Amino acid sequence: MKNKYVDFITDEHLLKCIETLYASYVKAKAKITKKKILQQ
Repeated sequence: MKNKYVDFITDEHLLKCIETLYASYVKAKAKITKKKILQQ
């Protein structure tokens, strides 16, 4: 079966990478506060 999104990796691998990236984003975002940004 042809890949739905890109042809150089499997759809399953691509979706797992996106899932991992999104989880990392959510975790990093939870650690950021307005106060921390203004201290820099």
